[in-house]
Amino acid sequence: MSLPRLVPLGVLALVIPPVALAEAPAKKTLADLSVFNGGLTTAQVGEAKANLENLQANEEVTRQNITLDVRQATLNLRQAVESIRVADKGLQQARENLEIAEGRYRTGVGNIIELTDAQTSLTRAGDRAPVLGGVSR
Repeated sequence: MSLPRLVPLGVLALVIPPVALAEAPAKKTLADLSVFNGGLTTAQVGEAKANLENLQANEEVTRQNITLDVRQATLNLRQAVESIRVADKGLQQARENLEIAEGRYRTGVGNIIELTDAQTSLTRAGDRAPVLGGVSR
């Protein structure tokens, strides 16, 4: 469907006496003015600007999400490193407690329950300790 257009057409004639009207030089002019297109063009420009702003906002959201992901990964890494330290410390303490319990049991000062508890603690600490480089406990 085509929108209506206003097309003014005029003839400009310069008549200089004594030249007859039929012999006068004439110029035709044509101006094509789209009456209803101005609003469409303005709307299309506005739509393009809105689309650009939307894309820029999406880009900023994506940047912020990436920054958040990186920060979260860094915090997760720090937490994992700290968990490894704590697990190693627990494992080291469990080994020391077992050595002490074994020494007390051998000398007759400790009992079998104390020794069994120390062995169980070492097993649990070993289960919590992470495996690093193929070496565990």
